[in-house]
Amino acid sequence: MKKKSFHLGLLTSIIILLILGVLFVASASSYEGLTKMGNNLHFIKRHLIFLAIGLVFFYLSTRISTKAIRKLSLPFFALSVFLCLLLYTPLGVSHYNSVRWLRIPVVGFEFMPSDLLKYASIFYLSDYLVRHRKSIREFKTFFMIIVIIGISTGLVILRDFSTGMVIGLTLIALFFVMGMKLYQGIISVGGGGALAYIMIRMMPYRMERMMSFLDPFDDIQDTDWQLANSLFAHGIGGFWGVGYLNSRLKQGYLPMSYNDFIFPIIGEEWGFVGTFFVVIVYFLFTFFGLQVASRCKNPYEQLIGTGITMSIAIQAFFNMGVSIGILPVTGLTLPFISYGGTSLWVCLVASGILLGLSKKH
Repeated sequence: MKKKSFHLGLLTSIIILLILGVLFVASASSYEGLTKMGNNLHFIKRHLIFLAIGLVFFYLSTRISTKAIRKLSLPFFALSVFLCLLLYTPLGVSHYNSVRWLRIPVVGFEFMPSDLLKYASIFYLSDYLVRHRKSIREFKTFFMIIVIIGISTGLVILRDFSTGMVIGLTLIALFFVMGMKLYQGIISVGGGGALAYIMIRMMPYRMERMMSFLDPFDDIQDTDWQLANSLFAHGIGGFWGVGYLNSRLKQGYLPMSYNDFIFPIIGEEWGFVGTFFVVIVYFLFTFFGLQVASRCKNPYEQLIGTGITMSIAIQAFFNMGVSIGILPVTGLTLPFISYGGTSLWVCLVASGILLGLSKKH
């Protein structure tokens, strides 16, 4: 019997995105590395270390049994919920107006528990949907699905609005794949929209971001600074770009240029051609990921494959959409490309699980 191999298209798209990440973290972080750390290679060295560790996690995750994932889905979900609850304690750390990070005492290590909940909720809701697929029309089942989505989204959205939106949209997509009825979709989307509106109104800085989105140049020296400079970067890049390493906006004009706002640096240095290429690679990743999911004979594997693919695709769309002004400013990284850390590790583990599914079918 011929030994099955990984999906070549999916693996290739992941590798290309990781290579792009190394190239543009090196460029986008050089100025801040020099001015703040005294070494223009400071951040790219750290990124390469994070990436090397992440690739080990990536390889190991391709070998994880989906039976084990399903068996541990509830404990993993419960742990992720607990860690997110700790954001509301003194262990929660604020950066850029948002308490998204947990600091582990003594060692001082910080991470975003919402990154864990993002995938824990996919694994657990997939299990629940498969176990109750015959009763999905019943009120009790529908109510429990809404509770799971509500906990996963509501717990995060107060502290991390953008990640909460990614989680909510991904889980609703899973519900849709499993046979969501029209009225259930209206209630789910309507409830999510109402929650998003309440969360925006509760936080003044979110309202400021919404106003900046509607008019990105009315207060360019303050609230519109990031979005306006992001648009300037794309404009300066034009069709062909100003050339690799030649960005000017990374020189203090565009905060988080190697993290949340790395896409405008790609646009400035590589122009429309470069950004279009990145979009195509993400499109191919999404296409191949959904293709892998559709080939799975096990319903649980179909759902987690779909969930992982959609989560990464939605996050990428949000990040790129923000940088070109079609979405309000959020705090999401560009998957595989932005400066590494726990978000890169979690993304690599999730995509490793997806790649592992391709070898089974």
